[in-house]
Amino acid sequence: MEPYIGITGVQFREEVFQIGERINTKNIPKIAYGVVLNLNETDNNHSSFDKVNEVAYAVTQLSLPCRLTIHFNGWHRLIGNEEFINRICLICGSPWFQLNGFDWSCSTFLKVKVSLPRAKLILPYNAIRTKLENCLKILPLLDKRSEKILIDQSEGRGCRLNIPKSISLVKIIRERCPALSIGLAGGLGLGLSKSDLELLRQIQPTSVDAESGLSGKDGLDLKAVFYYLDQMYKIWS
Repeated sequence: MEPYIGITGVQFREEVFQIGERINTKNIPKIAYGVVLNLNETDNNHSSFDKVNEVAYAVTQLSLPCRLTIHFNGWHRLIGNEEFINRICLICGSPWFQLNGFDWSCSTFLKVKVSLPRAKLILPYNAIRTKLENCLKILPLLDKRSEKILIDQSEGRGCRLNIPKSISLVKIIRERCPALSIGLAGGLGLGLSKSDLELLRQIQPTSVDAESGLSGKDGLDLKAVFYYLDQMYKIWS
């Protein structure tokens, strides 16, 4: 998988275009525009679909290295709901699906695979909430071409990334599955020190993602987004 820098919480087409003006085409990482779809609130929330549709269409208008990621809260409602999944894919083409709060059990994962046979999946892993052995059992089942793990101890709550612990987790996972794509998230939008950035450069995550610290009063805080982008580009510079 190509590296990417994720910006989660995108809601408006104007945000897509304004961020697009700051995309560094000389660097390796793509930009992943992340839209949050909360399935816990409603099965068919038209305003949520309108938001996804607006952002998805705007992303297709950019001739830049970028893509779309849909972050599902209440992802379990996707299982067995083929009509809903087809509707999402009709709107967005072939986006990546991030399953927030994923239940790291083999039975759940197999159900997801049956319901989403062609989906590109991002599975967040929170070491505080889920035992490492549960995660390691599923790793061999992942398709290295279309599935990845995201180490995230924050889950949108603004908790800063524990760099040493994250590095340890990356090493353990890479020993088990060297070809698996591994992303990092957790307070990255709040800013990192030079020493933390250097540590991230050394482990070379496949991707990074941020939500907390990037939100403003009515949409994204673009100043915070641009600062985050400038910092994250340094990981691959």
